[in-house]
Amino acid sequence: MKAYEITPSELENEFYSFQCSKKELHWILTHTMDSQYICVTRGAVAKEEYLNQHPELRNTNGHAVTNKTRFGYCTFCHHSFRIPDNWTIEKMDTQYPFKRYSCPYCHKEHQLIYTGKGMMNKVLGTYVTFFSRSRKNKDVILAKNVVAYLPMDQGYRDVRPIAYVVGMMRMEIGKGTIYYCRDVDYAGGKFKTPFWYSAGDDGIGTSWTRVERIGPGDVYKWSNRGLVDYVDWDSLDDICQTSAWRYCAAKYFRSYYEGWSEGAEYAYTAVAYLDLYSRFPQIEYMVKGGLIGCVLRKIHGQSTYPAIKWQQYKSPKQMIRFVLTKREKKHLYELQEEHSPMSVNALNMLTVMQQTGKRCTLEEASMMQGAYSSMKDNGLLNDKNLPSAHQIIMYCEKQLDKMMREHGQMGLSLRACICDYLDYFKEIKELGYDLTDRQYLRPRDLYEAHRHSSEAVRIKMRADIERRHRQYAEQQVAMLEERNKKLQSYCFHSDLFFIRPLQTVEEFIREGAVNHNCVATYTDSHAKGDTTILAVRQKAAPDDVFYTMEVRDNQIMQCRTKNNEPAQEGTEVYAFVQQYEKEILQPKRIKRGA
Repeated sequence: MKAYEITPSELENEFYSFQCSKKELHWILTHTMDSQYICVTRGAVAKEEYLNQHPELRNTNGHAVTNKTRFGYCTFCHHSFRIPDNWTIEKMDTQYPFKRYSCPYCHKEHQLIYTGKGMMNKVLGTYVTFFSRSRKNKDVILAKNVVAYLPMDQGYRDVRPIAYVVGMMRMEIGKGTIYYCRDVDYAGGKFKTPFWYSAGDDGIGTSWTRVERIGPGDVYKWSNRGLVDYVDWDSLDDICQTSAWRYCAAKYFRSYYEGWSEGAEYAYTAVAYLDLYSRFPQIEYMVKGGLIGCVLRKIHGQSTYPAIKWQQYKSPKQMIRFVLTKREKKHLYELQEEHSPMSVNALNMLTVMQQTGKRCTLEEASMMQGAYSSMKDNGLLNDKNLPSAHQIIMYCEKQLDKMMREHGQMGLSLRACICDYLDYFKEIKELGYDLTDRQYLRPRDLYEAHRHSSEAVRIKMRADIERRHRQYAEQQVAMLEERNKKLQSYCFHSDLFFIRPLQTVEEFIREGAVNHNCVATYTDSHAKGDTTILAVRQKAAPDDVFYTMEVRDNQIMQCRTKNNEPAQEGTEVYAFVQQYEKEILQPKRIKRGA
């Protein structure tokens, strides 16, 4: 669906308040950050502040304080006190809460944060998505992504967050989502343009960039910078109740998703759900009918085919490619209420079985969901000879009972037995067995038959490997013969020596073994004509390995004997090679150049 065209300035004007309002800043402080802290300081300034609050300690030696003494300041009761030595600040981790300590004055438990100079200055950051209604159209939902920081290193007595809008969206049912984003850096207690970009229109962040498709990338970018992700769902609920979005089931989706993710908030998931609903309002039926797993899979960019076909259908029943009984629909909904929705692979299995006319229930499809991916990869899903899910499960249950009677507890599960059967079916299909014969299709003893089929496959694989090796060797021999015919003009001889091409694979191997070099690896290159390998022999011992020569582009690249020793200048073989270069190779280069 093509998105409605609108410029960044026009989109900004649709907001009642584009910049973060006081109400939104208060929401950030109370919902995404703890409102009170114990700020830990040290140094001369901290010491003076502490003594100003406790002047009675200035001249008391028993309570002497130094610049190294740690002081705490409670942002709730505004009292200062000395920090006990056993109070430690835990490492920041978004997955686990900080360890808290009780203020000795107000007795409330707060989080410790370092704020002193020379210490680890602490800044809390969040990435928040707020929703609002458009000024021009009450049925349009606007969203803005806000980066907010709570600086604790300066002004810790009056802590207030600062915020900057880094993303804005416009969502309307039946139209594509408009999404613009920009980047900003934070340092020294203020926002500024990243050094690798030029400033945008406001002189702080970068220019607005159009994002064609909503994805998790922007959220991940900020989470990688240490910012936790939050969504103001309440503002979205208020808009949905009095607009065309009243049937989007966002509130139900929120309650399910928060329970499934143990309370985590994900801005990407919220806006991606709204974007999906604007294009496919049918997901209301899916969310409320127990198919929320399919919706989540689509939101995260994963395939739901063939169970769900995402096209512009008027009815959700046209998108859902499988049929359920009333009892199965109820079971599907109950599973979703328990936050354990039916696997999409189970629904895919059910769809395939129904499309191929094979008997399968939702429960049976769930039993076979673990085998769906392997069946898909091995091309078994649409195999007309493969038994139905019902037949496979009934057969495997009987096999398990048989194993239990004969061998006792074997540690096998039904799912494992199903996977073993599918492996067996793939093997007998590969071996070309008659798949209409019941004794092959459902043998009396699955595991005995599986052992035989596995051994037959191994024998076949070894035979295939040997056959390929033979074919390759025959092909290599033919190529060497053809190559040697073309290299007759490279032969040369004198009274003591002669030069000829290496003619067979065995010669290449023997040449390398005797001279202790890697000439055998040049066999293919020589056969293809990429290089030329020649043997230098003595006429007195024509069958003995002597020197090996490589020629490329009619130039001698190397001429070596045992242990890669080159021909030494002043020797007879060196003079012979030089003569070969002058009389054979040089004329070929000249002719080729001409």
